[in-house]
Amino acid sequence: MPFCPKCGKEVSPEASYCPSCGANLRVDKDLLHEKIAETRHNEIVGGIGSAGGIALMILAFIVASIKATRYEWRGLTLYEVTYSPYVSMAIVFAVLGLILLLIGATLGIYYSYQRSKLMKQLESLK
Repeated sequence: MPFCPKCGKEVSPEASYCPSCGANLRVDKDLLHEKIAETRHNEIVGGIGSAGGIALMILAFIVASIKATRYEWRGLTLYEVTYSPYVSMAIVFAVLGLILLLIGATLGIYYSYQRSKLMKQLESLK
């Protein structure tokens, strides 16, 4: 006997709707496979977004590590001053990278969850 994909209760193989929760039991398997492929694609796009965010954060650390040197007179003494001229650009890269990482990870997790639900629904139809 198959089980309802929504409530999990046992239903007869001939039933079109679950007698317990009313869920449609006649789902087109081809459409379900198409939805699974679409959610897998969206999951991959989320992973690529996360990778792009990590790349931007690495770039931010590289840009922040660029140092410049200048010499300043203070009184009668000449001092060598080392500074990071691109630190504001590095901060922008880091913030954008973090935002991209969070959005990509959130989308990846969401679509992974959706795909697992669709896979369970497809398994319950077998």
